[in-house]
Amino acid sequence: MLQRIQSIFLALGALFNISSIFVPAWTFSEGAQDETIKGFSITAEEINKTVSASEHIPHLLWVALSVIMTAFLVYVIFQFKDRKRQMMLCNLAGVGVILQLLFFMMLVNSGPYLMMPSSTVNSTPTFAFYAMFVVLPLIMLAKSRIKADDDKVKSADRLR
Repeated sequence: MLQRIQSIFLALGALFNISSIFVPAWTFSEGAQDETIKGFSITAEEINKTVSASEHIPHLLWVALSVIMTAFLVYVIFQFKDRKRQMMLCNLAGVGVILQLLFFMMLVNSGPYLMMPSSTVNSTPTFAFYAMFVVLPLIMLAKSRIKADDDKVKSADRLR
């Protein structure tokens, strides 16, 4: 059923996952220059430069995987009639979120993009970075609740 707690966990996971696209994810700063990685662009306001996600492959992979994983988590919510399948899909969603984090780390490790790289660049994670780490425990909580429901149904079937 949709009103189960695992649906809430999966919906929260989808919200946190999609929020990582719309808020800044990482900031590089050096002196008065700031460069921010957002979902669809990398911007440096002081020098008025912007690079879209489609121009940079690791950024494009991260954004595409974020959108796909959010849609996949919403799909998993509606697979409530088949608990075994829903648990398997939760496992796949966990792997997808880990891949999403790896693509984001590839993106961050190769930055800054618009500023001149130097040894004094400060690298700071922001809300979206931490939001990506919240998704994985929410998926694991949802999977544990799905398993608990499955165990309850099995025990009720044994009593009949």
